[in-house]
Amino acid sequence: MHKREDGTSGFNIGSLNEELQNPQNVDAGSLGQPTGTFDEISQDISDEVEDSAPLDYLPASVDLRLRYGDTRVELEILRDRLARIKEDIAQIVHARMEWADASAHAQLGDYPWAKLAAATAASFVATKALRALPLAAVGSAVLPLIISALQRKAR
Repeated sequence: MHKREDGTSGFNIGSLNEELQNPQNVDAGSLGQPTGTFDEISQDISDEVEDSAPLDYLPASVDLRLRYGDTRVELEILRDRLARIKEDIAQIVHARMEWADASAHAQLGDYPWAKLAAATAASFVATKALRALPLAAVGSAVLPLIISALQRKAR
C-alpha cells in the first residue's frame, strides 16, 4: 500500500499509473522465458506472431461460416426492407382507393359506380346503333357538296 497525498493509506491511482508506465525488468528465473522490459517482451511476441502466420489467413471452414453468417444477416436486413416497402405500398394503394372513391362521390353524387356503369352501357348501345346506319353512302353523297361550299367561300 502506498500513502496517499492526503496521508491516508491505499493505492494512489496516479502513482500506480506511474509504476505501470515505468519499464521494469522481468525476472524469468529458471523458467527459460525471455528477460527484458514489458515493452520489449510485447514487441518480441508481436513480431513472432506476425512472422508465424499471416493475419488474413483463416481456415476454409471458418471463412465459410463467417461468410454464411454475414449472408444471413444481409438477408434478414433485405427481408426487413422488403416488408417495410410492402407496408408502404399497401398504405399508398389504400389511400389512392379512398381518394378515388371520394372523388367519384363528389363528381357523381350517390351511387357513382352505378351511374358510371349506366353511362358506359349507353355509350356502347349508341356506338352499335351508329355502326348499323349506312353512313358511308350518306357521306359519299354529302362530301362533294361540303367541299364545293367551302370552295365558294374561299373565293
